[in-house]
Amino acid sequence: MKQEKSLSNSLKRTRNTLRRLINANTGRWGKEREKFFTLTFKENVTDHEKANAEFRSFIKKLNYKLFKKESGLKYVCVVERQERGALHYHIILFNMPYVPHAELLKLWGHGAVRINEIDHVDNVGVYVVKYIEKEMRNMQSNKSAKVKDKKLYFASRGLYKPEEISDGTAEGKRELREIAGKVEGHEVYRKMYESEHYDTYEVIQYNLARKS
Repeated sequence: MKQEKSLSNSLKRTRNTLRRLINANTGRWGKEREKFFTLTFKENVTDHEKANAEFRSFIKKLNYKLFKKESGLKYVCVVERQERGALHYHIILFNMPYVPHAELLKLWGHGAVRINEIDHVDNVGVYVVKYIEKEMRNMQSNKSAKVKDKKLYFASRGLYKPEEISDGTAEGKRELREIAGKVEGHEVYRKMYESEHYDTYEVIQYNLARKS
């Protein structure tokens, strides 16, 4: 019971971190719309070190193609381990221009590249987290010796960090009053949570890059 609660709390923290991080970077990297796709292996690759090395190689090649250097892409990637043990990668890229699917397949070179249409999605953070939530839960609750301490997700350097303000202090309440007009019409997430220290608390997330 204690272990299940610990896993549940850990998954909740991961979901919240991912949602905030993705929304903090949505619409912040120029004119390009966010791209969301999944990399899968044709072979049943189950080794994290091997799979991660291939993913890093793909990102490196994509960076060279787009920016003529090893870095430049801004992204968040979530690792999925299926029931049969195979590893997949779900990636949202914030500043990637259009690349033909055939070229992505060639750059990846290990299986399929499944592109997920998100142009219609208003709240990208919530959409992506819900899309991969089942995989995150399976990954975290079924950890074995082979996957112990392996990260559920990783992100590129230089991403924008979400700014958090709490109304639990006088300073926080003052800041919230000052930005009330600025955030109006930019709400992207609202939910009530239970806490060990409070009966309930409400989380509201705003994305100022979102059109009101």
